[in-house]
Amino acid sequence: MGKKILLLISGIILIVIGIGTFIYFKAPKNPDGTLPENTFKNFFPFGVSSTSIIDQNNNGSDSPNPNNPNNADETILVPQENLKQVTTSEVAGAFASNSLSGTSVRYVEKVGGVVHEIPDSTKVDEELVATSIPFAYESIFDSTGNFVINRYLDETLSKVQSYLSIVGSNSGQYLPENILALSPSPNSGSYFYITVDDSDKAVGIIFTPNGSKSVKILNSSFTEWNSDWPTVNNIYLTTKPSWNTKGYIYSLNTTTGIQNKVFGGINGLTTKVNQSGSHMLYSETTRNGVGLYVYNIKNSSTLNTNLSTISDKCVFAYNMIEAYCAVPNNSPSSKNPDNWYQGIESFNDSIYKINTNTGDTTYIMNISSKKGIDAVNLFLDKSNNTLYFINKKDSTLWSLGLVK
Repeated sequence: MGKKILLLISGIILIVIGIGTFIYFKAPKNPDGTLPENTFKNFFPFGVSSTSIIDQNNNGSDSPNPNNPNNADETILVPQENLKQVTTSEVAGAFASNSLSGTSVRYVEKVGGVVHEIPDSTKVDEELVATSIPFAYESIFDSTGNFVINRYLDETLSKVQSYLSIVGSNSGQYLPENILALSPSPNSGSYFYITVDDSDKAVGIIFTPNGSKSVKILNSSFTEWNSDWPTVNNIYLTTKPSWNTKGYIYSLNTTTGIQNKVFGGINGLTTKVNQSGSHMLYSETTRNGVGLYVYNIKNSSTLNTNLSTISDKCVFAYNMIEAYCAVPNNSPSSKNPDNWYQGIESFNDSIYKINTNTGDTTYIMNISSKKGIDAVNLFLDKSNNTLYFINKKDSTLWSLGLVK
């Protein structure tokens, strides 16, 4: 009996070490490189007192969001039946594609890393490829939907692996271990990723799965970057955010590797740049909570959307002017985005549309009227008719038809 207990304890210790490793590489860190307090609460909800997690209906504040749907203009309110739950299983990542045969959505199940496709024409869930991955924490499709990189812990639970699969095939290849940031190209099967070299510097690589040579375009002594690749010519690097730390965003030219500062000096800075590089949504933390703004990169002007949400909960439409955002029905607290990343705060959202030329906002729907939904990983089909997102509360995939 004593031997069995010892083996059980040893197994639990290995799991804790493994999950801790994944969190270390994925979570935002303090300026000194340490993890923020309570980082592990999101991964160990069973070990947290019920009083330590902010109520999902209260969302961290007794003050109602000034743009709560109850007070909003409902001029283009879409029918409630347009909101659909796509999966009951947990999803690690998803992608919408348009072809001559119609729209389809592809997704990766967290358990097993299996790739599925649901054509809009048949609504039949088809399994495309199975993998040997026991649990995918994160799956990132390329812009064509033909490649997907699954992120998971190795057998020792001490390293984060990134495995690129060809959708519909059992072939693939491993990328370097412990990648810190990973973004797909907007118009090809290429990816940009950041690792740390032997001298503890950040190295940025453009990698193409078809066998082309990988190209290094970044060498930085600073390692705490989030990356996004919305335009062909520029990757955008944003310092990992914290509510009490000023953040900055830089453009990184994909050909020359030249970095230029775009904007900065903003506490809790998170960013979302459109596909032409002309406009950016960004969120800022103040003592009153979180605000969402539009920054015109071309003329350095700013518009206040008067929405209280994090730009990670937004996506630009393919017309590059409109954006859709999931907005908490109650105002996020002034300790965000940290509390939201760490799972201390959970939101119940509504969807808004933003015109980034004017800053005007339009209420679409309270997607939490029947079931609490904290929307993340928002994306659209190419026709801008359907908005997809993952519910952070249970990792299920949802869709919202935007046409009345």
